[in-house]
Amino acid sequence: MSQVFALIRTVLLVGVVVNFGGCFSYSPAHPSRGNNRELARQVLSLPPQDLAPLEVLRARTPDRVFRWAPAPVSEGDRGLSEEGRRLVEQPQYIVTVNEVIEGVLVRMFQHAEGAFELSWLFTGFQPNGRVVTLRHVDAGQWKLAQGRAALRRKSGDWLRPGDGVVMDERFDESGIEAGIEVRVPSTGPPACRGIVLHLWALANNPYEQRVIQAVSESGWLVVDMRPAVRAPPRVTPEDADRIVALEAERLELFKEVPKRADGEPLSPFQKRLEASPAYQRQRAIEREVADLANPSLSVCTTEQVEAAAAQLAARIDEVLADHARAARAVLELTRRALPGVDGLPLVVMGFSAGALSAPTIAAAVGADAVVLIGGASNAVGVALESKLTQGGIRVSCGGKPPTKEVVGALSEAYLRYSRYDAYHTAPLLEGVPVLVVDAGWDTWVPSRFGEQLYQRLGRPERLHMRLGGHGMLFYFLPGQAKWIEQWMMRATSGSLR
Repeated sequence: MSQVFALIRTVLLVGVVVNFGGCFSYSPAHPSRGNNRELARQVLSLPPQDLAPLEVLRARTPDRVFRWAPAPVSEGDRGLSEEGRRLVEQPQYIVTVNEVIEGVLVRMFQHAEGAFELSWLFTGFQPNGRVVTLRHVDAGQWKLAQGRAALRRKSGDWLRPGDGVVMDERFDESGIEAGIEVRVPSTGPPACRGIVLHLWALANNPYEQRVIQAVSESGWLVVDMRPAVRAPPRVTPEDADRIVALEAERLELFKEVPKRADGEPLSPFQKRLEASPAYQRQRAIEREVADLANPSLSVCTTEQVEAAAAQLAARIDEVLADHARAARAVLELTRRALPGVDGLPLVVMGFSAGALSAPTIAAAVGADAVVLIGGASNAVGVALESKLTQGGIRVSCGGKPPTKEVVGALSEAYLRYSRYDAYHTAPLLEGVPVLVVDAGWDTWVPSRFGEQLYQRLGRPERLHMRLGGHGMLFYFLPGQAKWIEQWMMRATSGSLR
């Protein structure tokens, strides 16, 4: 009987959310917001860096980057086919900008005719540039990327059988597909209203796209950027070598893993597969690689909690600072390429994961207005309490998940060490019009951290969905697109200052 009542409650709850979840309530900014003149409209400062590694990569970046090269010809080979000749003569990328700006390497490019990237399926846009940071060219990280690329080349030569081509190692040496993905339009809209720096959510989704489409159709120039959603530790060169060796072994083991016979039922095959030594070794390799690339932090004692918090703060701050540098560089390039937009208002618009970085980026680029959709402060708290993902943060106590008390202590300690988390950068936006759009039952980006961000921003204007979570917030978001765009117009015209 209790199960029946539970089912009835679930059905009623779904009905409430579907019928009322799309109802947003509007709250104006608190009257005291913007009165803190000491914090109002401060531009965030970033630490200096040694740019030599980025200059090295810039110097060796070719103007044209080819994915395929002629295969070594042995006796009896036919050489290049007609398709093979086309592949080796057509570059995958034509580099149009290759410049270190604002502490990052920006490489803008054109795709050769017929070439495309599958990344748009995940990011929501086809990038025409990438921003390389010092993290991407760190010795261990670069070694790991090059080692994995060599494995891909070795296993990928079968992709073009009979064409006489192999994957060109110079493609990987250029690192052309490393970095933060961006898209800068080649032309601006007529009578451009301003620039929108669009920070994408974790995954491509139609609801976000419809909002951005409405903004673009209203005359805004939209610059896309996909911030990183993970902040793993830097890998040592020795660990990079070990990871590549393990992954090479794992690939070889596929030859020994049992294959499902025609007509074999799934359950017996699953048992046979799991009993296979090759399969068991593959699972062990995956665990070892995970521990090498991103070891779990022990948080059993107060001292360990403090040490873990300090380490996580350093990692996340580095990524957030990189996002801010990337945004500055891309906006500088945009204004340089499209002089007509220089001096126009700048709106930073972050969705979900993009909204976690948005306050820091907005404070660094001097935004004129900010829209935060499904955002929050305290990146560690969000990661550890989210029902969707842990954002690459691994913590444990004796091999077991930490208790709620430990998680709470860790997220609080993290804020003491952090400098660039939205918790600390949000107050710098005191004098900037901000619109918060959030949901009261969000478990993906936990609502309590969204409320925390709202308070740290000084209680700005808000569109709040009291019933419904993250998915429901996005589902009903397109219905608010016009209102949000009109808010952006009012905010940047000075009526909300």
